[in-house]
Amino acid sequence: MPQLHQHPGTASMAPHILLEELGVPFELVLVDRANGAHKARAISR
Repeated sequence: MPQLHQHPGTASMAPHILLEELGVPFELVLVDRANGAHKARAISR
């Protein structure tokens, strides 16, 4: 299942809406940018 890494208020909202509208199953992964989670190696791959 594809993962969508999201932080509220970022450009990830557009693909989130598209996936929901198309009915595509996906896992929503919230990213804590305040703690540097967006710099994690697993996300950047």
